[in-house]
Amino acid sequence: MQSNIKDQIFKTLITLGLTLLCIAIAKPFVVHFIQAFYIYDMPRSAWQADYGLNGLISQIYYSDIFFPNFWMSVKVAGFGVLFSCLFCTMTAYALVMYSYRIKYLILTILLVVLMIPEFVKVMPFFITLKQFGLLNNSLALWVPFVVPSLGVLVIKQYIETIFVKDIIEAARLD
Repeated sequence: MQSNIKDQIFKTLITLGLTLLCIAIAKPFVVHFIQAFYIYDMPRSAWQADYGLNGLISQIYYSDIFFPNFWMSVKVAGFGVLFSCLFCTMTAYALVMYSYRIKYLILTILLVVLMIPEFVKVMPFFITLKQFGLLNNSLALWVPFVVPSLGVLVIKQYIETIFVKDIIEAARLD
């Protein structure tokens, strides 16, 4: 009984310590995010003395630019994750379960795309978006998330470990 109480106290202290560590790590990022909304045409001491952190948070919260930008970020991230999961899973399943001539060519292309650094792909991607007329459009923010090559390869490896082709073939025969 006493060791059980000691274990609970130990777990509580560890949880509390990790929570405080996370807060200590996240504080500079939150402060810099909030300071990004400061009005820099007034002297630094003026906005520090007048608003303080709570006043600045309420100023950001009630401003006209916070919520539209926040919801746009939520939509981009949400649709990006949704489409990425959907299309990566379908592509990986097709690569694992079906046999066709260019299967290994597609896998090779995915590996080559992974080897190219992201900053090298930025300019061709921008030119492609310009040719399709997608600049200044929210669709241009979702397109890079649709089928990431790393996602396809990771889910392909996962599907290969889950599905056994013999079981699927036996189910097809039945």
